[in-house]
Amino acid sequence: MRIEETCVRQWEVNKNISAGGRSFPCRMITEELPFFGEDGLAATAFTYTYMRTDEDSESRPVIFAYNGGPGSSCVWIHLGLLGPMRVKMRPGEAGDIEAEVNPSVSGPYGLEENPYCILDEADVVLLDPPGCGFGKVADEQAAKECFGIRQDAGCTAQIIERWLARYQRFSSPKYLLGESYGTIRSCMLLRELMGGPMSVSRRLRAIPVDGVIMMGTALNLEPIGNTYPVEPCLLQLIGMTASRLYHRPLSEEEAEEWRQAGLFVPDQEEGWEDRLADAVWAFAGTRYLPALFQGNALEETKKQEMIRCLSLLTGVEPGWFEKHGLALPADVFTKECLKQEGLEMGFYDSRYTMQAYAGSSFLDPVADDPAMGQYTPVYMGAMNGEMKEYLGIRAEVSDSCCGIDFAVNGQWDYGSPEKPEQCLEAAMRRNKGLRVLFMTGLYDLVTPPGAVRYLVSHQQLPKERIVIREYASGHMPYMGKESAKKVSEDLRSFIRG
Repeated sequence: MRIEETCVRQWEVNKNISAGGRSFPCRMITEELPFFGEDGLAATAFTYTYMRTDEDSESRPVIFAYNGGPGSSCVWIHLGLLGPMRVKMRPGEAGDIEAEVNPSVSGPYGLEENPYCILDEADVVLLDPPGCGFGKVADEQAAKECFGIRQDAGCTAQIIERWLARYQRFSSPKYLLGESYGTIRSCMLLRELMGGPMSVSRRLRAIPVDGVIMMGTALNLEPIGNTYPVEPCLLQLIGMTASRLYHRPLSEEEAEEWRQAGLFVPDQEEGWEDRLADAVWAFAGTRYLPALFQGNALEETKKQEMIRCLSLLTGVEPGWFEKHGLALPADVFTKECLKQEGLEMGFYDSRYTMQAYAGSSFLDPVADDPAMGQYTPVYMGAMNGEMKEYLGIRAEVSDSCCGIDFAVNGQWDYGSPEKPEQCLEAAMRRNKGLRVLFMTGLYDLVTPPGAVRYLVSHQQLPKERIVIREYASGHMPYMGKESAKKVSEDLRSFIRG
C-alpha cells in the first residue's frame, strides 16, 4: 500500500498559543492520509500537526507521537500532554481535591489551556495509523497489510517520510514518542525508517532519529514471546508498594514495623518516591528473588519473615500468602490490598478505585477497569466535541473518533524475525547520537517500572545514552498536575540534550 498525496484531505487553522511562558503563532493541520492498494482506496490514517511559525522550521525539533493498543488513538497523549489544549477533569462523587483521580464520567466534557505543552521547544505531529482514531481500513486484505508488528511499522514509516517531504523537514532533529504498544512501534520504526533489504519497504530510507521517548514500556508483551525470565511479581513490587502507600500512608506504629523488618521507610521529603523505588527494587533482587527460587524448600522461619515483609509492603493480609504462596499476581493485589475498604484499584493507574465487585457476571478487563472506566469518557467526550471544533475538522468527518478499536487489536499479527529491543540495540549501534528516555508511572501495574529496570539491565544498550524517569502517576505518566509538570520538564531537558 502507498499514500496517495493528491488525495490527502486537510483542515488547517492558525492560532496564538501559550507554552513555556511565551505566546506565539501556531499552525495546526489535521490531515486524512489515504493508502491505496491494487484495487483502490484501502485505508486512511490521520495526523495532527502543531508547528510554531515564528521561528526557522528547519532547525526546530519535531516529535512524532502515538499511542498503542494496538488499535489505540493518539487521543491520550494528544489531550493529556502534547497538544495546546488539555482535557478538563471535574471532581467525581467523592469530591477529590485533584479531579484527575476518580473524576466524574458525566458531561459536559471540556478543554483547558495546557500548561505542560512543549510546543515552544518542538513541533509535534500526532499519528493515528490505519484503524486508529478516525482512521479506517476498507477490507480484509487491507487489514492484513496494516495490522501487524511489521506491517504497522511500514505504514507508520510512510506517514513520517511523507510528512518530512511535504513540510521539507528532513534536516530537523527528529524524535519518536510512543506510549504502551507505541514503544514497540518506536523500536520497529527505528529499523523501518533506516530501511534496507530486510525492511518491509525494501528501501533504504536512511532517516535517522535523534531520540526515542518510551512511556509505559511494553517491550515484554506476551504475544510477541518476549516475557522476561523472572516471576512477574518481582517486576511489579515497586508499583504494588507505591500503590499501597498511596492509599494507606504509614502510621508511626507501621513505620516502626517496617524498620524492624529491615524495610526502607519513606520520609515524605522531596524525592522520596525515587528512594522508595530503589529500596524496593533492591529488596526484590536480594531478598524476594532467593525466597521465590527456593519455593517450598524455604525454611519456615525465613518463609514467615518474607510473608511479613510482603504483607507490610503490599498491604495484603499474611493469610493470603500462607494460602497461595509468595508470588502475588498484580490482578490479585488490586483486589486484596483495599479489600477491607470494599474497593478495587485500577490496573492502568492504581490511584483510581471503584467499589469491589461481588456479582457473578463477566467484567470487561478494560471498560470495567477503575482507571480506564473513569477517565476514558472524559477524553473521548472532549475529542469528539470541543477538540474537533478547535482544530476546524469539518462535518464531512462524520464518524466519531474511536479510543481503542479492539477488532484491530484482535487481528494483530505479532510475527516478526526481529524483536523490538533488538531493533533498538541496532539503532543505537549505528547512530551514536541516538538517546532514549524511559518514562514510567509508579502506579502503573500494566507496564510496571520494574520491567524497564530489568530491560535496561539485560540489553546491550549504551547506558550513557539511556535516561530512566519514574513518576507518581500511572500508565499515562502525565495524569495528575505534579507528574505532568515533571514529565514536561524532563521532555524539555531531553530535547535540549
